[in-house]
Amino acid sequence: MPPAPSPHETDDLNIEVGAAVGRGTASYEAGAQAARDALAGIRRHGPAAVLVFASVRHDLEALLRGVRSATGDAPLVGATTAGEICGGHHRESAVVGVLASPFLSVRVGVGEGVSRDWRAALEQALSTPGLAPFFDGTPHAWADLASRGRSAFAILVSPGNTRGAVSHSFDLLEALKRRSLGCLPIFGGSAADDWRMERNFALADGRAVPDAVLVALCETDLQFGIGLEHGLRASSARATVTEASGHEVIQLDGRPAWSCTRRSPRSVPGTPIASCSSPAARSPRRRGSTSTS
Repeated sequence: MPPAPSPHETDDLNIEVGAAVGRGTASYEAGAQAARDALAGIRRHGPAAVLVFASVRHDLEALLRGVRSATGDAPLVGATTAGEICGGHHRESAVVGVLASPFLSVRVGVGEGVSRDWRAALEQALSTPGLAPFFDGTPHAWADLASRGRSAFAILVSPGNTRGAVSHSFDLLEALKRRSLGCLPIFGGSAADDWRMERNFALADGRAVPDAVLVALCETDLQFGIGLEHGLRASSARATVTEASGHEVIQLDGRPAWSCTRRSPRSVPGTPIASCSSPAARSPRRRGSTSTS
């Protein structure tokens, strides 16, 4: 079999992208229609990766069957949401994105039971065949990747906070950075459930997995970059952190931190401030360092 061409040897598109939103209460049909619409503008290449972001109001496994009826067995990753975005903001819908390129390959690992033991869940995800060599604490897989002129980035999906469990997104991100020896640009966010704050899901291939961490290693010959944007606005208010536990702020200016947010109607001592929660976006600034919202 002849080797696959490099991106520099082709005179056509190296990657095609399509995205669409599926609406309606019939989950299978919503997923299938969104996938068909996302594929409609893709002419040259087969799907290399499928991204799905959906409301928990759907029968998620039926939704995924619908998506895969159009996209086949291409690796599928995603999460349930607190609202979907595709050319605007949507609610109680499903958004499907398709990346099509012969120069992109994706390997997916999932770990379950994050709220019980996030370390064990991450270990389960990283032990997936195809992922494990990149996270075994040695540089061998990274050196081999570089010798072939390839690079990689990761998509990280982690459970958002619920009424019964805090989010371990920060812990999972920091651990993933360490396990990849700082060689892996990482972006992603936290799964949600339409603000019910009860149970959220990672979506992987044909499964909807609750309380799970998902790591997708995306290996490519193509150049890529990761940008950062957020909805935060600077204010004139200033405070000094006077007590913290790890990355959790306990006191501001000698007062309980929750009391400093009392202007928010949802501020309750000892609980996450749901109205301020949002998916995290991350962008490496240099090797082993990230900006985070």
